[in-house]
Amino acid sequence: KVANLPVIEADSYWCAQVLFGVIAHSCQRTSKGCVTVLPRTDPRGCWVEIVVKDTGREIPRHALAQLLRPSASKDLFNQVLDKGDSLSLSTVQAVLRLHGGYLDIESEASGTTCSIRLPAVTSAAAEAMTTDVLSFKVSEEDLDEHGEELAVSSSSSSDAGSSPRRAGGACMRA
Repeated sequence: KVANLPVIEADSYWCAQVLFGVIAHSCQRTSKGCVTVLPRTDPRGCWVEIVVKDTGREIPRHALAQLLRPSASKDLFNQVLDKGDSLSLSTVQAVLRLHGGYLDIESEASGTTCSIRLPAVTSAAAEAMTTDVLSFKVSEEDLDEHGEELAVSSSSSSDAGSSPRRAGGACMRA
């Protein structure tokens, strides 16, 4: 977890594969120099961005288009990832699009910058993810003689005449 970054809602497996794919691609193109990974957000907090910058060889403009073009041999859902394999940049782009994000690549003589952008979850939605999404209103009829909450089974109609069971929490009614 990186401090001060908004929450994103995404598949953790695929996000890890995306990050690994972009970093692996940068490392392959950098024989001398370094690869830098910088997580950040936009000023309004709408996007989480992970910038992967390398000091490797420039990718020619025509080659960038080819890198982002899906190839028939590397279909997103049919590709099997063995240890050490990474996603192609076209697959990275496809996964990000499925998550509502995108991949931006800029390349020049001093290296290549890949920006992975995913939409941030709004603060209200993030709060809902960390709190109980179900709430129940409890009235006097929901309490037993000791003031503890009761649960009424709603699993089948044959249980309708049975007595309530202690829930240990909120009262759940059918």
